[in-house]
Amino acid sequence: MQRKDITAQAFGYLTVLTQEGKDSQGMLLWKCLCHCGTTVITRGTSLRAGVTTSCGCVGKSNLLLPKKHGMATTP
Repeated sequence: MQRKDITAQAFGYLTVLTQEGKDSQGMLLWKCLCHCGTTVITRGTSLRAGVTTSCGCVGKSNLLLPKKHGMATTP
């Protein structure tokens, strides 16, 4: 089975830098740079399937978005 080189490709907010070996199940691991500057190591299958699209900063920043007043059920 031939492995596809995904170096320099972008997946969401991640850009693939280098291959980092294999995990315990023999899946290729890739070192990626997130747009926020953090590096993360993840499986290539997770990148291509869209499961991993950032280092986690996007989910954290969504928590900081302005929220509604939260008083809809109060008089």
